[in-house]
Order: sequence, then C-alpha cells, then structure tokens
Amino acid sequence: MGEEREAPPKKPMQPYIKFTIARRPTIKQERPELKAKEIMSAMGNEWSQLDEAAKKPYVDEYNAEKAEYDKKIAAYDKKYPTWREEEKAVKAEKKKDKKEANGAIKKRPRGYTGCSLFQYALRKQYESRTGKKLPIKYTVQLTTQWKELSEERVAEWKAKASELNAAAGDSAKGDDNEAESD
Repeated sequence: MGEEREAPPKKPMQPYIKFTIARRPTIKQERPELKAKEIMSAMGNEWSQLDEAAKKPYVDEYNAEKAEYDKKIAAYDKKYPTWREEEKAVKAEKKKDKKEANGAIKKRPRGYTGCSLFQYALRKQYESRTGKKLPIKYTVQLTTQWKELSEERVAEWKAKASELNAAAGDSAKGDDNEAESD
C-alpha cells in the first residue's frame, strides 16, 4: 500500500436524495405528527408525482456535480492507479475479521438452550465440511434430529448450555420446550 493516500472523491447525491433533504424540514413543519417512515413515504409520493420541470433543478444540480466528480475521479485514478484494488482488499480483510470474530459462539439474548447449541454445532460441522453456510430451510431437520436424540445426549447438550449461560451470567431459558422455542 505504500504511501498514505487521500480519500477518493465522494459521488454526488442522486436527485431524489437532494429533493428529500430540501423537502423534509417543510413536511415536518407542516405535519409534525408524522413519523419518519410516513415522512419518507410522503416525500416518495411527492417525487413520483412531480413533472420533469419540477425535478429539473435537482437533476441539473446532480448532473453538474456528476461531471465534476467524473473529472476528480479520473485524476484520482491517475494519481493512485491501484486504489480500487486496495479498497477491495481492505473491505475483504474487515469482512474476514468480522467473520472470524463471529466464528466464536455468540451470546444469545435469550440465553442458550441445549437445542440451540446442538443446532449451532451441526451448522459449524456442515460449514467446515463444505465451506458453505447451512441453508436456513434445514433448521426443521435439525430440530427433528434434536427430538430424536437420546435422553442422555439431550442432557449433555443442556448441561453445556447451562455452563455457557452461567459463564455469561444468564440462566438457562427454554429448557422445558427447547425444540419449539428455537
């Protein structure tokens, strides 16, 4: 990566985004009872009903900024020819780090159950064997496998879940009805 490089130029905002930035304060003032989602919906409806002449100032501003951006990005590409590959590599590294960090057993908000731990272990086995995530549609099959376990194996998984919950300061939850809660 060598020398420190400046950040690449930012792309200009699309005309619709410029419209929403300009319009939001007026809508909030006119109709203070609206929630954020309702304001966005109202702005979307307004934008779709505007004719081309009403959209023109936003489109023209975007086009002018886009032309300026194109010049800047061309100069940036010339100055830093490998910057896109570097950005991709940094993003890939961050994604890898995040994936590795998430590879450890994550704390569940409700605490672990024997069934959830059993399913987690089987999913990890599948991933290590195939290199792919187990499709969610197989969760039912995992639950069926859980229900077919011997009482001894169920007790082992419940004990592991209790240990994890105790270590995390949680009490085991859902042990009575594990297969249905997971």
